[in-house]
Amino acid sequence: MPDKRFSSKAIIYSSSEDSLYAYLYGEKIYGITNVSIPFAFSKGAIRGDRVEVNVYVKAIKKRQRAVFTNSFSGRIKYHPQHTMQGYAIVTKIISPKEFEIAGRIEEGGVHTMFTANNDSGLRAPVFNADMNGAVIGDIVLARVTRKNTGALRAQVIQVLGKENQFKARYESILYNGGFKKDFSEEVIHQTEIISLKSISEIDRSIKDFRSKNIFTLENEPETPTKAYSFEKTESGYNVGIYYSDIDSYISWNSDLDDELFHRFSSFELPEGKFEFLPPEFKEKFKLNAGEDKIVFAIMLDIDKKGYCRDLAFENAVINVAENGTTEEVNELFSNIDKTKTQILGIKYSTVIQKIWNMFDLCAILSRDKTYEFCQLCQINNIQYDIKHGEPIAIKYKKPNDIDLMLNIIDTLVGVELAKYTSSKNIPFLYETQLPPTYESIMSLPYLNTPLVVDETTICRLLFMYNFVLADSNDKRIRAASINMQRLLQPRAYSTTPGNHYSLAQFSYSKFTNPCENYMDLTLLRVLKASCDEIERVSLEMYLQKAIMSYRINGTKNLSALEALDVLMNEQLALKNGTLPIDAMVKMLSSDGIEILLPNGAVGMIPMICVPNGSYNREARVIEYQKERVSFGDTIKVTICDEEYNFTKKFGKGIIYKFIR
Repeated sequence: MPDKRFSSKAIIYSSSEDSLYAYLYGEKIYGITNVSIPFAFSKGAIRGDRVEVNVYVKAIKKRQRAVFTNSFSGRIKYHPQHTMQGYAIVTKIISPKEFEIAGRIEEGGVHTMFTANNDSGLRAPVFNADMNGAVIGDIVLARVTRKNTGALRAQVIQVLGKENQFKARYESILYNGGFKKDFSEEVIHQTEIISLKSISEIDRSIKDFRSKNIFTLENEPETPTKAYSFEKTESGYNVGIYYSDIDSYISWNSDLDDELFHRFSSFELPEGKFEFLPPEFKEKFKLNAGEDKIVFAIMLDIDKKGYCRDLAFENAVINVAENGTTEEVNELFSNIDKTKTQILGIKYSTVIQKIWNMFDLCAILSRDKTYEFCQLCQINNIQYDIKHGEPIAIKYKKPNDIDLMLNIIDTLVGVELAKYTSSKNIPFLYETQLPPTYESIMSLPYLNTPLVVDETTICRLLFMYNFVLADSNDKRIRAASINMQRLLQPRAYSTTPGNHYSLAQFSYSKFTNPCENYMDLTLLRVLKASCDEIERVSLEMYLQKAIMSYRINGTKNLSALEALDVLMNEQLALKNGTLPIDAMVKMLSSDGIEILLPNGAVGMIPMICVPNGSYNREARVIEYQKERVSFGDTIKVTICDEEYNFTKKFGKGIIYKFIR
């Protein structure tokens, strides 16, 4: 077969030192879905851009098994499979030619340069007329303009602050993490039109489940978008989970769908919730008690031992009997305050038996290894008390019994959906996770006991350790629990099943709430489309777009959340001295070390707080334990908790202690 060339639309999802990587969407040609784009032919495109490309396909010679790997030389190498890949050049950038991004102002050869504070590698010149009062070292919000030739130019919109200031770093992380709270006028207008659509306008068969005793249970009572029913039978349980049918109102590839693609999910931020849907639009999908609502129902038939015998999907209309909260139901069944229990008993009288059925089923499921791990995986929510825009304390919100039960039900749905779609050969998304490494487990503080590397032992130990940390009153131990989640390997999404370590499952598909996550919205579409026998190609296009949403926007969101977590803890460490922090050596003398802290403050480490430290005047370094500290070094410090009288020499500022 000769070499081929074709044109396609693509979306850029990753980058390396010399290339961009793009996913081709639309009709598949020659089986190619991914291509590399050399930077020299990118026209200034960056991660997340939609582009038009010319794809060049290298033909495989007869009796050779090869894959084209070098974008520049066109050489091929032997490969164990008959596959073809290609490289591409950007012919047109479909994404807006102007966009806003946060970054810092740096010195350049000819012009002052703007460098983005993310992994895009974007650098653009800033003319003096466009500096808007910014100087070298400032963190700014800039508008970057792309010309047809690919040349970039930046204009400062707003100076956020200095690089060592908390507020400037915080706002920069939020902006580049994709946490832009406002929705565009076009999207708001589209949601207003869609909201006028009534149940009678949905052109498909809908079953009537309004006679069922259905209830909602949410942490946030104002946003119920998922409901439950639990019927106990002689042979087991009939379980129904009902999801607000957002897909009936949002067309795939519409402006609103593209907006949700870029937002990816709802997130809890230190300053409030980042919403996946416009708040006014989300009101339409709230499953309020006494109102008729369209839902997509997953019906499970479970035997007395907790095994699922049958799974079915239904498009239905329901009328919720009671909107409940996890906190209230937990208080109702704990029976600590008898007066409050009586009041809650009256409120939940119509559904209390169904909730008891849920208790019984979860007790059965908890005996299974998967759901035992599921409970252990319920990490404590770590939140922050915010005052004047800065963190003042860490709060631990430990899950109650109802939270754990709902987590078990969500896991049950994910496990059974994965089994069902695999057996029916329905294209679907699966969540996978590798086990934590032995080195990461052994790096935990206060854990020096030799371990046998056994998955079950390590998993139990890891999560039991987390609960111990959360219950501890020791600030140092509590602070260590912040990093517990990071010890687990990151989760990944694929169209083929794979091992999920935390749940001890080979096949698992996370499906929780289509009103909160683009992945779940896509899975809802796939499940509905599979019922209507939509072509497999269309289903795969849905899934590939969802995977791109995760790769481009989800990973960006999660990286920003991790950066925010580090920043918040760094700020708390500066205020409370609970954690070691990085500081730069500003000046050395026989009195000690003057340091520059991440928030821009200047601190002092007296020589007495440097273990075995002494000042070498000739070399202008401080020597300690056969090591040296010199000007410009980054060192670890913590607030000095010993009582020394340094007031006369160093004033009343905070005194720090050298660690390493």
